[in-house]
Amino acid sequence: MLVAGTFLPWLKSGRASRNSYQASGAVRRLVDPPDPLGVLFTVWPLLALASGAAAALFLLGIRRAAAVLGTVTALIAGAAAFGAVKSTSSAYASVIISGPTTTLIGAALVVVASPVCTMRARPAPRSTP
Repeated sequence: MLVAGTFLPWLKSGRASRNSYQASGAVRRLVDPPDPLGVLFTVWPLLALASGAAAALFLLGIRRAAAVLGTVTALIAGAAAFGAVKSTSSAYASVIISGPTTTLIGAALVVVASPVCTMRARPAPRSTP
């Protein structure tokens, strides 16, 4: 859900709508945002890769690393999505909330689920005949 939301529309300018990757690229080219926002826009294309890496780590049984990477990725994506939802429209562009809201919900689910991923299942009690 987190990654899917990044491909949904985030920004509308004129008749064109842009997903988060297109929007971050346009902002980087047009505004040259200061750090840390500039760093966020620079690493944003790696978000899907980091999410996939977290899922792969989990499937490989490396649960703590998966939880850490998933949580960090979700916090970054969630902060960006929250910032987009809270931003104000201008004469040139407006935020389409479907993408950021989906990403924000996905990020919240990852943050809640990550600690659960690190838990080990307890063995079932043995029954004695």
